[in-house]
Amino acid sequence: MPRPGFANLEPIRSALAERQVIITPTLRLARQIQAAWMAEQEPGSVMLTPRVMPLAAYQDVLCHRFAEREPELQRKSLSAFDAQWVFERVIETDRDFSNAFTLLQPRKAAQDAYRCREQLLHWQIDLAQEETRELFQSEVDCAVFLQWMNVFEDYLRRNKVGTQADRWRLLERSLLSWQQTAEKDSLVLFECPPLTPLEERVLGLTSHGLERVARRSGVPRPKACRFATRRQELKACAQWAYERSIVAAEQSTAVILLKPQQDQSLLDYYLREAFDCLDAHYTDLPVNYSGGLPLSKAPMYRDALQLLRGYDSAIPRDDWVALLSSPYLDAAVEVRGVGLQVRKALFDLRKRWLTVADVYHACQTIDHPRVQELSKLLQRDPALSGRHSAAAWRVRLSALLARWNWPSRAALD
Repeated sequence: MPRPGFANLEPIRSALAERQVIITPTLRLARQIQAAWMAEQEPGSVMLTPRVMPLAAYQDVLCHRFAEREPELQRKSLSAFDAQWVFERVIETDRDFSNAFTLLQPRKAAQDAYRCREQLLHWQIDLAQEETRELFQSEVDCAVFLQWMNVFEDYLRRNKVGTQADRWRLLERSLLSWQQTAEKDSLVLFECPPLTPLEERVLGLTSHGLERVARRSGVPRPKACRFATRRQELKACAQWAYERSIVAAEQSTAVILLKPQQDQSLLDYYLREAFDCLDAHYTDLPVNYSGGLPLSKAPMYRDALQLLRGYDSAIPRDDWVALLSSPYLDAAVEVRGVGLQVRKALFDLRKRWLTVADVYHACQTIDHPRVQELSKLLQRDPALSGRHSAAAWRVRLSALLARWNWPSRAALD
């Protein structure tokens, strides 16, 4: 029986003991497997960290392994965000010189263009072939996409960078050239979704064989159902909720509506029908409805996020005024007595957007002990600059919120 919070190792226990490479769909699952394996070892014993990683991390391992043989593998890999940004610049430039058609959402077009190029490479479509390129000339939008892609690839060559799909192609080329002498691993794909043809080919060339293992546990997989109409789906949800209320009376059951404004009234009717609460028992329906509130919209967290945003970049002056009167920031509460002076100092700056440095200098003009205490909080903090890991940023941002004594009142209801 796996320990709570740990992955179930039974399907891959022998692979872990033999030091095979376990490929997982996510980094979180890889870490859970490593933690579960380490927890089972004898305390104080010497052990090797199991070779468990997501597919992207294994790609990095392969690139490092073949970097000397294929120098291009050492070039920087663009993230999806960076690649989409490049495509967006390509599209914006093309819009200035082309009248082929009008784009209402160039950013969405850039995302689609990047995704299409990655898919073409992953499915090993050779766009260098003239026959393939001719197919893109049949429609205006396809021809324009091919033009964008040519400019995008020219950017990649000039700057010696590539995308994830480009790295897979380079790995394929390197493995085909050095297949006889290349080091090979024993690979186990644990709960991984289907691979693309390019990924399948590269992993096949670098391994003795691919073994696919599915998770085995006592927890049944979720059941998926398909319905002909929306009404049938809502009625089935209501009936399922009623049956759950009988067989699991001490547990809560949730029905999530993607379109609550459209479907809630109809679901309410079917629930009342299932629970027999249509007539005299109309008020006895054991159901609560919740519209849902994003955590970032809850005032306590909204003010915390706005404060952190203010330390990172300029935010509207009105937002700073609201922050300095927030009940969730203890230092801000203390300046309420001189709040009008602080507000006037902010407006005297004659800027609609203010940085934390602007607010600091505005507070420096007010000779009041409480405002001077606020000024100390607004001073530049070296800990909030530079590059840090996510864990390090969590410590730094938590310390900043603690200095402001957030939250200074009861927690969120």
